[in-house]
Amino acid sequence: MDLFSRRTAGLLLHPTSLPGPHGAGDLGPDAHLFLEFLAAARLGSWQMLPIGPPGRSSSPYDATSAFAGSPALISLVSLCDDGLLRPDEIPPFGAGRRAKRKDDGERVDLRSVWAYRLPRLRLAFERAWASPRWRHRIETFREAEGHWAEDHALFAALKDVHRGRSWTRWDEGLRSRKAASLKEARKTHLDRIWFHLFLQLVFDRQWKELRKAAREREVLLIGDVPIYVALESADVWSHPRLFDLGKNERPKTVAGVPPDYFNRNGQLWGNPTYLWERHAKQDFSWWVSRFERTLSLFDNVRLDHFIGFHRGWVVPASAKTARRGRWRPGPGHALFAALERKLGPTRLIAEDLGLVTPEVERLRDDCGFPGMRLLQFAWDGKPTNLNLPHNLPRECVLYTGTHDNKTMMEWFEQDAPDNERHKIRDIRSERRTALAYLDSDGESFHWDLIRAAYASVANTLVLPVQDVLGLGKAARMNRPGTSRDNWNWRMSGDALHPGDARRLAEFAALYDRTPIPLRSRSQSGRK
Repeated sequence: MDLFSRRTAGLLLHPTSLPGPHGAGDLGPDAHLFLEFLAAARLGSWQMLPIGPPGRSSSPYDATSAFAGSPALISLVSLCDDGLLRPDEIPPFGAGRRAKRKDDGERVDLRSVWAYRLPRLRLAFERAWASPRWRHRIETFREAEGHWAEDHALFAALKDVHRGRSWTRWDEGLRSRKAASLKEARKTHLDRIWFHLFLQLVFDRQWKELRKAAREREVLLIGDVPIYVALESADVWSHPRLFDLGKNERPKTVAGVPPDYFNRNGQLWGNPTYLWERHAKQDFSWWVSRFERTLSLFDNVRLDHFIGFHRGWVVPASAKTARRGRWRPGPGHALFAALERKLGPTRLIAEDLGLVTPEVERLRDDCGFPGMRLLQFAWDGKPTNLNLPHNLPRECVLYTGTHDNKTMMEWFEQDAPDNERHKIRDIRSERRTALAYLDSDGESFHWDLIRAAYASVANTLVLPVQDVLGLGKAARMNRPGTSRDNWNWRMSGDALHPGDARRLAEFAALYDRTPIPLRSRSQSGRK
């Protein structure tokens, strides 16, 4: 059964935003409780942001590996169930010191969370390594996943040794991956390497438990593949010839987006750009491996910045803003043809927001990928607006907003322009249009909006949890172009309650949005 051919609904929530006793959400009991809520609400999917190990920015889009899972998502409670930790060794994180924001949960400080969890994970590893059964599991995992896990574990170990210093500043032997230097590093830091392999094994085991529980509840897991990877990643270090790097392996060009309505300077993301012709000569083998790994974890995935597969905005690494960039052709059909040859037909969600050209639309449609529509962009007063519920194509994925948008209540309650081109009269006009379309008095605006989303033409609906909870500005996940106070929203333990589930289940029955019966389908992402 194809995910996009029947009417379904799901929620968007990154696992770090789950409640729990250890400073940030993880793959433990609270993730399984969230699955119970989804099942009770007749919701058929759980969409997440990228789940790789976050870098210094704490952004899931700035991961140190495109293949590895984030060790910060490992549940310490589940390690107790495995006998590798004792309950008295994992007291609540920051007990008595956490400051809550009224109705908006907590803020996650991933650095503090990692400082709390790291010694406990190290203790669990020491006990596992002393156990023949666990040591065999780690060695077996290394044999099965070594094609990516070996480089990731070595890179992570060397980052530890260098106290987080950029790999572009390591000595020339390690920076350039000289065989003798790598051999010596593997010998010298063997314990650290096994530790990082252990973390990936545990992540893998806990993830499989979560996915099994999801399938039992007829919930699909939807992931997210960022088009670019971080410079500070095992991927760029291991495959430097696939990226536009110069002297000392530092980027010659970086990725971004050009100036637009929202930002006169554009956005400068800083990720190294691809040398697509080299990927093509290798028949896109790195991308095939990346998708194969991702689709082994998720039932389907969202392709972030799909526009970049047609053409990307490339900026000189020395530039201070994205204004000096230029367009560089992307891989286009060739990449997706290679994926289909190697992995079979796979329908993915194309994040086609932004500077969409007819060529981008053609690529999306030729690949059979559904695009995205946002209700937050529907209220300009034009009855032909393509984001309005009655104008949507059936095979698209409708969101109220994404992780980069305001929450819907923040949007509804705003009283100041977003930028110099956005006027207060525009805000008031958009609000009036939304209220009129929804026949809403504004008292329960988020529920009126959700009802309209359920009733819409779109087959697939995904709602950010913040919009189901009716949360405002403090619950926003990310503000593009800013580097502070992002990626750290977390809902409180009692945020979701049975009344919400009942209401969503009623909408599912009224508007024919029910989970896909997983026992009668092969793979949701397959045609």
